[in-house]
Amino acid sequence: MSGDGAKSIEKIDDYVGRGRTYGNLNQDDLKNLFVEIFRELARSSSFDSIITQLHDVEAEYHLRELDPPYALVRDDAEEFISRVSNTANKIDAGDDK
Repeated sequence: MSGDGAKSIEKIDDYVGRGRTYGNLNQDDLKNLFVEIFRELARSSSFDSIITQLHDVEAEYHLRELDPPYALVRDDAEEFISRVSNTANKIDAGDDK
């Protein structure tokens, strides 16, 4: 198993061990939560807790043997990636403000 696969299994085990928070959501509510979390991630300046929520929702999709609706959050994902990239470039340039 690849390192990424092992990390994914660990995240799923962690999610299940914490009580499978989103297990009672129906498909539409899970989808809406996934989109909401991604939108918050794209706009937040501090995203540690948001990442945990995202991993948990992705784990719930995995447990249901479904793919998360990434197509619905493409713009938010691109915004997040752009922000992270810009921050990394500033750090590399010595300007971490």
